[in-house]
Amino acid sequence: MPIKRAVAPDAKYKGCSVPPASLTHKVEALTHIRTEKAVRDRFGISYYTWRRICEGAPVRTSLLHRLQIRVDKLERPAAG
Repeated sequence: MPIKRAVAPDAKYKGCSVPPASLTHKVEALTHIRTEKAVRDRFGISYYTWRRICEGAPVRTSLLHRLQIRVDKLERPAAG
């Protein structure tokens, strides 16, 4: 699913996007332990960023693209 840029009148959100609901649900489902270390090890993002994504708050669009790639890899069964 393509990630759309957030439309915000404030320059604070320039370059940011609201995470798609599908990505938010996947991130929440793939989070088994909700600690700073566990979130960073699993997704490569901070706990604060993880919380913003789960809340549907705008985050950097580039971060969402990287996170989508990471989630896709986690969902793929390991080739063995």
